[in-house]
Amino acid sequence: MNISSLRAVGVVAAATAVMFLSITACEEDRNSREYKIPETLCDVDVRPDKLAPFLPPGKEIKLNEEGDENFRKVCSASVDGEVAFEVKREWWEDGWSTRRFATVHAYVKPDHQTADEKYVYSEDSGLSVMRCAPKRDNQDLFIVVKSSENTADEEAMLEFLIEYRRVLMKRTPCDEVK
Repeated sequence: MNISSLRAVGVVAAATAVMFLSITACEEDRNSREYKIPETLCDVDVRPDKLAPFLPPGKEIKLNEEGDENFRKVCSASVDGEVAFEVKREWWEDGWSTRRFATVHAYVKPDHQTADEKYVYSEDSGLSVMRCAPKRDNQDLFIVVKSSENTADEEAMLEFLIEYRRVLMKRTPCDEVK
């Protein structure tokens, strides 16, 4: 191979590398988060590393709260205008199993259930219960989580539910009879 052939190969290789780096940089821009991951949802502290797997790339995140603590509270995180993650806290009559509540009221896929039956979950939704009866008018507090887009798996969903429930329990919602 002569020198001009080697130069031509070098130029083609350099151009290919530049094009690859440009494509990679564009891909990284589309896959990056320009927003800060929230540290609270409905006044409950959350660890950003537990929430991150459920939030898509984007520029802006907005948190919204609806409802009240007496019946149903809904907290949603929207990224670039689309709801990406939602946590609901809902009081319901006691005696409902997590699996039954998941399928009948929460529309959560009960792919997995923990041995203690406090959690049912899948890769994009999950549910937990805080048994409050008889302290709170024979009602239990259900925590429902849904993710519209995630890069996580069912274990990440379970970890989020366990952490959210643990922090919420510190606030002793069962004692807050209204």
